[in-house]
Amino acid sequence: MLKPNGTLCVVEHVRSPDQGTARWQDRVRPLWQTVFGGCDPTRDIARALENAGFDTQGISRIELPLPWRAKPGIAGVLRLP
Repeated sequence: MLKPNGTLCVVEHVRSPDQGTARWQDRVRPLWQTVFGGCDPTRDIARALENAGFDTQGISRIELPLPWRAKPGIAGVLRLP
């Protein structure tokens, strides 16, 4: 729930832009979701936020301090237009 004119702070690991890492994420997805409570390493979070109506121009790609296959991430502060 976000109040009108509220902000959404996002830090999330995402599908890797590197094809090799993305294929690895696809392969481990079933186990990953079981071990990490439904977390999905293959979701396109930026697109989901855009589809929800957020302006995603404020999102940056980052490297998270996680194991190497989970490092790809995004971060940003978003608002509804």
